[in-house]
Amino acid sequence: MSAQPVKIAAMMYESRDSIKGLLGDRYPGVIGKWVDMLRKMEDSHGQSTLDVLRLMLLRAGMTGAEQLILTAAAVERIEADAGDQS
Repeated sequence: MSAQPVKIAAMMYESRDSIKGLLGDRYPGVIGKWVDMLRKMEDSHGQSTLDVLRLMLLRAGMTGAEQLILTAAAVERIEADAGDQS
């Protein structure tokens, strides 16, 4: 495996950890809404979580905080999917 995917994954986890620290007890409620939005977009577009994340991050108009929350939601979604497969 090349180093690039590992670096990207590490950055995604750092984003999630930062948002989790900032939101504290509010994290589950806030992130749940974003996870639901990701799931709906995946279903409607027939794309993976990472594909939807990439498309949404490229979209103009998202604040830096929204980008971090969206990335955190993608990490949660990917982890949930990985847990369902084990």
